[in-house]
Amino acid sequence: MLAIGLFQLSLALDNGLALRPPLAYSTWNFFNTNVNATLVAELGAALVSTGLAALGFTQLNIDSGYLSSRDPATGKLVANATNFPAGMRVVADDLNAHGLKMGLYTDAVSRA
Repeated sequence: MLAIGLFQLSLALDNGLALRPPLAYSTWNFFNTNVNATLVAELGAALVSTGLAALGFTQLNIDSGYLSSRDPATGKLVANATNFPAGMRVVADDLNAHGLKMGLYTDAVSRA
């Protein structure tokens, strides 16, 4: 009876979702805080041109280096205008145009 319990059938929905784990590229592993809009655009294009996006790497996470300060009035984080002169929305729109998603890493104590 124990053997039957160990080999029970696992039921799952056949709806095409979660066929593989979420896959993303994080800038932190190689670039640390040395990121800018041009680099992110090139990384996004590389995910597509190398075929990694087709294999599931559909998100590019920018991890640190994109912040410059906090707005003193609102406390909101402000993107680095030198490295991202057009702002983060333009960077996200470029990645979205390639079929990719953008993620931004921060934490409760992020400082510029």
